[in-house]
Amino acid sequence: MIKNYLKIAFRNLFKYLGFSITNIFGLAIGLACCFLIALFIQFELSYENMHDKNVYRYIPRSVNDSGILQMQTWTPPGFTPAMDDYFEEITHSSRYTTLDDEPLIKKGDENLPPLNLSLGDQDFFEIFNFKLLRGEADKVLSQPYSIVISSSIAEKFFPNSDPIGQIINYDNQFDLNITGVFEDLPANTHLQFSYIIPFETLGDVYQTQYGFPKDKFLTDLESWNYTAYFKLEKGVNPEQFQAKIDKHFTELRNRTFNPDAITDWLQPIDEIHFTQGIKGDVANGDKNTVYIFSAIALFILIIACFNFMNLSTARALRRAKEVGVRKVMGAQKHQLVYQFLGETFILTSIALVASLIFLEILIPWFNSTMGFSLSSSYLDNYKFLAVLLVAGVITAIVAGGYPAFYLSSFEAAKVLKDTDGRAGKSTLRKVLTVFQFMIAGFLIIGTFTVIQQMNYLNNKDLGFDKDQIIYVHPNSVVAKNMDVLMDNFRKLSPVVSVTRSNGVPGFAHSHWSYAMPEYKDKSFNINTLIVDYDFVDTYDLEIVEGRNISREYATDSAEAYLINETAAKQLMIANPIGTNIKALDGHPMGKIVGVVKDFHYRSLHQPIQPLVMRHDPRNAYTISVKLAGGKINESIALLEQEWKKIAPDYPFDYAFLDDNLESLYQAENNTGTMLSAFSGLAILIACMGLLGLTSFMTEQRKKEIGVRKVLGASVTGIISLLTKDFAKLVLVSFLISIPLAWYALGYWLNNFAYKVEMNPLIYISAGVVLLLIAMLTVSYQSYKAASSNPVDTLRSE
Repeated sequence: MIKNYLKIAFRNLFKYLGFSITNIFGLAIGLACCFLIALFIQFELSYENMHDKNVYRYIPRSVNDSGILQMQTWTPPGFTPAMDDYFEEITHSSRYTTLDDEPLIKKGDENLPPLNLSLGDQDFFEIFNFKLLRGEADKVLSQPYSIVISSSIAEKFFPNSDPIGQIINYDNQFDLNITGVFEDLPANTHLQFSYIIPFETLGDVYQTQYGFPKDKFLTDLESWNYTAYFKLEKGVNPEQFQAKIDKHFTELRNRTFNPDAITDWLQPIDEIHFTQGIKGDVANGDKNTVYIFSAIALFILIIACFNFMNLSTARALRRAKEVGVRKVMGAQKHQLVYQFLGETFILTSIALVASLIFLEILIPWFNSTMGFSLSSSYLDNYKFLAVLLVAGVITAIVAGGYPAFYLSSFEAAKVLKDTDGRAGKSTLRKVLTVFQFMIAGFLIIGTFTVIQQMNYLNNKDLGFDKDQIIYVHPNSVVAKNMDVLMDNFRKLSPVVSVTRSNGVPGFAHSHWSYAMPEYKDKSFNINTLIVDYDFVDTYDLEIVEGRNISREYATDSAEAYLINETAAKQLMIANPIGTNIKALDGHPMGKIVGVVKDFHYRSLHQPIQPLVMRHDPRNAYTISVKLAGGKINESIALLEQEWKKIAPDYPFDYAFLDDNLESLYQAENNTGTMLSAFSGLAILIACMGLLGLTSFMTEQRKKEIGVRKVLGASVTGIISLLTKDFAKLVLVSFLISIPLAWYALGYWLNNFAYKVEMNPLIYISAGVVLLLIAMLTVSYQSYKAASSNPVDTLRSE
């Protein structure tokens, strides 16, 4: 009997080849999208799963005067060792940072690539379970001038020798002893580096480059620029313990501890990837993106399943007499159900194989678009294999269950009398069509909205001039000769202006603590830009009150401060000019000399926050150059010549500010790209089903069409007759999708402090596009039917 079922299944597969290909292709695309997004979700949820659960990152938190919770990753360099020395609950601790500049790393005369050089304390490899191929976890960072390198660096530059004990030079300043080799880090961790050296070495770098005393730097409790990680004893309650740390830290800084204030946060390491709104955090994930892609995968699979059901129930009318004959010959209902489910499982199996082929095509595109490194190594991924199996079985049951019971429910007497083969109603097919195009409409509206929001972000006035500006981080050689290099840059004809700072607008993340005498013992942790005298003019910032920091005033070099409008409002300074203010890092008391008009010194995800700008050459380590328009390449070449005169061994690595500002919204741009692609696939699947349904319905009504043509109906009139019902269904589906899209997109837009308004034109445009696509699909088959010769359709069969 099974052999007979298989014969019938394959016979019908080829007999209705068009329907079969449409069903298989639609299911294959739906399953491929589902599997691709399953890989993506599995990757996102796997972040930090290699580490122990009792590892935490310390997040300072505070509530500003507007009642907004503020969080940051930065702590002072003296914070971590002070806590480790005091609390027994801490088993291991480490400071961590990645150097922004690209130092010269050499093995003899051979340059090593300056890839992500980071710094950590001795306990680093005991906190994080990164695999050490050579060296011991508690010793590799125990000596001041040691370095641990990645396995790929070791294999490339020490192919035939043991790297342990060999010397590499850092920036022509220090010889570093290789003490360990770690396995290349997986992509699913927020820590990414190719070299790591002891954190204490940073004290030597600052003392050598900027003259800042090493001991003072390593114990400082006011310059907030470094991340702190702790590994706690098992069983320690992190919520209770974080309050103890907060209290002790406050007392060390001679502040008054407020037990009712919000405490700082020991953030579990497995929450880092999805936590948003933390200043200074590395690029991390967004659970909303996971939810969006999950919904898209489900939607596309539902469309594919409904497509299958729709076409199968439509095709059922052609097999009605077959069912009647089988029932007359004694076939039971359950036997027919088994037969039709078997046919569905064969189609689904073929679609499953085809989906894996599509998946292999989609993965490289997805990786390049989203910047991921997903892999399709199925045999090593048991969870994914389970998803494949479960998805295939569920799809077969969902897609084939109803058609199987629908076909087997035909009454033999009725279908054998019905010479036209009409049995059942088309209500279900209409409902499924409406649902398919409702999802398609939702995705089109989403795509249009994301594109509009991204255009808004990329074109919004940021309050500063971003065009024709390049910036570069100086190395140790340039750092000692920054004034000379900047003077040489200024002499070049294409250069409009040159300035230095500790960051550039859009990427300014430094914080400092400040005291204001009128607030007595209270201090403020405020975003800070360290600038020189030319910064305001280079970036075309507007002074709305007072004046700029100027060379004309000798005291401005250490005692002049600028604040933005938001700082004046939130600190409630009625008359800011002349107000006393002091940076708590050894600077003398100064005064506010000017108020800068608010500008977006960080991304548009967040509202503008208070900002202090002050002059401090020791911490201004970024050079910005504004170029005149015209021959950019020639201008860059001239700048490089001057750079090479001072630092011939170092590459002139620069970045255009406007290009890098776009990278702030890369995740949203990627989401827009993926949404567009998946929307296109959803529409394709829905239109394939619509094409199949139109083909079936025109064939079913071919005699009616022939009669109408004989009676004088025009081709246009017949096309209108055949398409108007579908047009109504598409219109209804789109109207249903509007409130759903309005709610979902409103929620997504709330992630931005600055966003577009919900524009009705987007919905109208999306509706027109959806209707046009659907009508073009229907019109093709309708035109073929309407232009056919009525003699052929009315001929007696």
